[in-house]
Amino acid sequence: AGMKVPPAAAAGGKTGDGISDMFAEMDMDKDGSLSLNEYLGLSAEEVHGIWAEDLADMNKEMKLRFVKLDSDKNGKLSQAEMAKEREESPAAGNEMSAMAEGADEHGMEAGMEGMEEAEAMDTAHRAQHMLEELDKDKDGQLSFEEFEGEPMNVLGEGDMGDMKKVRQEDFQKADKNSDGKLSIQELQAFTEDDEQPRA
Repeated sequence: AGMKVPPAAAAGGKTGDGISDMFAEMDMDKDGSLSLNEYLGLSAEEVHGIWAEDLADMNKEMKLRFVKLDSDKNGKLSQAEMAKEREESPAAGNEMSAMAEGADEHGMEAGMEGMEEAEAMDTAHRAQHMLEELDKDKDGQLSFEEFEGEPMNVLGEGDMGDMKKVRQEDFQKADKNSDGKLSIQELQAFTEDDEQPRA
């Protein structure tokens, strides 16, 4: 008996600002310290809809932060080490709490720069998806036939002719090196151009 420390005393009363709540939530095995997996676990679970490679980048960043905070190098973060993250870098702390509260709010706070980055990523993914969908012979490029896609039965003869013409113009515009094939880079550039409002 007498071993149990009341939670308030354990927190020392100093680490307010939601740190103790967040710490308790992240400490899955309740051993009073955070392993790397527990530290990463919050971001992986809370931030939904993230592409695998983005998540890998984020985890890499979190690992570096973990190592920096782990001052006694025991592979675990104590609550004091976690609180130090807030003191050293308020931005990092806010980022963590924003992750805990929901990625949407964090996205709102990220400002225009973050949105532009997200759009650039989006364009890359869309080009990749388009290539995967249309590239029938899987050579990593699109021929005009592949780019044109399946003929739409709903269109009349005249409309189909127009459609083909538009497709041909688009293809020529996208095919920067005029080799009759669209690479992923050309597709990406075309997708970006396509998003610009037309004058």
